[in-house]
Amino acid sequence: MSNLENKLFEKGDKVNKDTRQSNYSINKTFAKVELELYLVGEGLKPAFLEGVRKDSSEIALIRKRAKQYNINYITAERPYSILLVGGKNSSAVMDSVLNGDTEKIGLSLGYPEDAVKYFSKEFGKRRVAEENFQYPILKAKNEGKEIPDWLAYISYIPEKLDIINGNVSDSSRCLGERYMNYVRKNNPYLAEVVESSFKRYIDTLYRSKHVH
Repeated sequence: MSNLENKLFEKGDKVNKDTRQSNYSINKTFAKVELELYLVGEGLKPAFLEGVRKDSSEIALIRKRAKQYNINYITAERPYSILLVGGKNSSAVMDSVLNGDTEKIGLSLGYPEDAVKYFSKEFGKRRVAEENFQYPILKAKNEGKEIPDWLAYISYIPEKLDIINGNVSDSSRCLGERYMNYVRKNNPYLAEVVESSFKRYIDTLYRSKHVH
């Protein structure tokens, strides 16, 4: 069984809303998925969007977690995958996805306007995700700079991400810090898993690429 087919949550999966404590165990492969669902469930994000293979058990797991967080969701089938969209903006997000409107998708998901416009402008012209997210982080790590923890909490590309020179989009930094501070306070276990998974991701990238 592949990592994608492993259980998202390894044992007990109930979230105690009253005490803001979690007593579930997260499979680290899916830390980002759980984070997205948690932020939507807690009202910090308007919606989530996940695309999964039709034969993946992840579909049932996301549906299960969405239900546990009381998140309404809708689905759409594609040739080899299923899209799951949940949250108060779910219909708007799905319409934007089906119409291929990247700018409306980003805004419906609660991303900062400057990041959305930048991505919409650059999308398709070059490998945006690699050049504008991975590379600046790896470059900073190569220079011995500390990688901000809040980057583990966002799922889009900031308009500016020059960590070495401190030129980072305020909108993305503020949003990432808001998510980070909330999760650290209200769900420290999830925060620990998300941040440790992000650091392993960066370390793995760094070992696999030569950054100059």
